[in-house]
Amino acid sequence: TGRYSLDDPDIVELIRELDGGGWEIGLHGSYESYRDGERLRAEKLRLESILGRSVAGIRQHHLNLSVPETWEHQREIGLSYDTSLGSATRFGFDHGYGIKRPFDDSFVVFPLTLMELALPTSDPQRAEAACDALLEEANTNAAVMSVLWHPRFFCSDTPAYEPLYRRLIERALEMDAWVGPPGELYDGIERP
Repeated sequence: TGRYSLDDPDIVELIRELDGGGWEIGLHGSYESYRDGERLRAEKLRLESILGRSVAGIRQHHLNLSVPETWEHQREIGLSYDTSLGSATRFGFDHGYGIKRPFDDSFVVFPLTLMELALPTSDPQRAEAACDALLEEANTNAAVMSVLWHPRFFCSDTPAYEPLYRRLIERALEMDAWVGPPGELYDGIERP
């Protein structure tokens, strides 16, 4: 939905290229899909038809959630995890340090710790300090720290974001943190 459409051949080709390059492809549910299980199912099936395989994870557009109904829809259509629980305006471990199991089964929620939009990028030193503090808190608490960094922030129009992201990843690796996509993390966790 929005600027991109799975009916656009260029977008379909890009998705297949990313998938072929080893990137994790997850569903980005449309704005209203969080409360419409049939729409969510149709979107998942369309993406899977492009990939030729199933999709395990989702993040809802604008982090839209109706808890627990959205997760019930997601689980019902065969998704394994959601990464939508969080805020676009605040960062931190508001939802705890670990994964959530809303139904005490194999469906999990990876709470969002940081979206780049919440950082004070007009003051790069404050933004960097905020990222460092989150990493320290994650390290101290053996936390799962989920980060959302939109691709549009890796361009010349937003010069403060790319070096900040690079520093965040490099600092996490220096701290011996695991860095990777949520699907890999999901594959490594114990399930009931």
